Amino acid sequence: MYDLLYIEINLFCVCILVLLLHKARLNYRRQTEQILFTNVTLNGVLLLFLDFLWILLDGKSFPGAYEILTLINAGYFVETAVLAWGWFSYIDYCLGHKIHHHPLWRKLSLVPMVALIVLSVASIWTGWIFSVDDFNHYHRGELYLVQPLLVYIYLFWAMAMSLAQAFKRKNYAERNVYLSLFTLGFFPLVASLLQTLLPGVPLLAVGMTLAILMVFVNIQAQMISVDPLTGLNNRLQFYKFLSKKMVAARPAIGNLYLFVLDADDFKHINDTYGHGEGDNALQVMAGVLKRVCGPRNCFIARYGGDEFVVAGEFDSEETAKNLVALIDESLKEASSSMKYPLKMSVGYAEYSDDMEIVPDFFNKADAALYQVKEARHSER
Repeated sequence: MYDLLYIEINLFCVCILVLLLHKARLNYRRQTEQILFTNVTLNGVLLLFLDFLWILLDGKSFPGAYEILTLINAGYFVETAVLAWGWFSYIDYCLGHKIHHHPLWRKLSLVPMVALIVLSVASIWTGWIFSVDDFNHYHRGELYLVQPLLVYIYLFWAMAMSLAQAFKRKNYAERNVYLSLFTLGFFPLVASLLQTLLPGVPLLAVGMTLAILMVFVNIQAQMISVDPLTGLNNRLQFYKFLSKKMVAARPAIGNLYLFVLDADDFKHINDTYGHGEGDNALQVMAGVLKRVCGPRNCFIARYGGDEFVVAGEFDSEETAKNLVALIDESLKEASSSMKYPLKMSVGYAEYSDDMEIVPDFFNKADAALYQVKEARHSER
């Protein structure tokens, strides 16, 4: 009964990983990241399959049982080394390939994997990590604890790198991505620790599957980058773009400006003509922003509701003011044949060194927008 439950949990986790593997192959666009994530998932499936074979055949007697069980256990421990290395490599790539850009660190990072592979293969004859007795039962060897310790090196290393990136203020926009990478090491680590203390309980399968599932879900969320109504970038992409642009901003590439735009009297359009017409108005405004700001290499996004953001580099504030005027003129022209005029209040700010994260920059432009709207209300 106990063995049956162990097998069922393993097979259930294998099914989930195979499904994720299929979805990842269909949906991923970045080739290197797809290959690394696919390798992690494939190695996870292989590890769980070897674990399934072990519990299925352990203690069974049939011709060649001893040799088969010995190879299965050796393959299992070799696979843990390969999987741990794959985990580490995937996280390192997502963090900017920091370790693999340095030949010395790359060679050092291979040491735990190579050491564990050597110990696992040697255990076929020495019994260092594991052994199989005359009744075909698996037993831990005298050096068994070396195996989880070598795996933990990769997990702790990857987790530390992920947390370090997550809590840097400049990485505000991608904090959730880095935290999800942290879970890719955290859940298998906790599950592995518990399984070391409770042998025979398939906790590693659950922890590993949960980690891969969470990272996959986060990746899918990151891929949803376009606002479906306007076809513009969404808020998440805006944060990612502006975060990177702020890090790179310097006088050599021009002055970085952020514009926050809010549709005037949009509630009146919805209340008078219906929400369908309100959607149409948003699409017209988005089209104007594309025509006016797109040729000027500006990044355009729908921030939410009737609010838009535009980021671009301009040689002077006068150029920024001219863009605001051109948007106003283009909106008048685009809505000349509509039932109502389209207008947008625009506030903008220039990037400065005291703006460390995106909200610092956005709040400055948003404050300017508030002043513009207050001035327009006072004129009425």
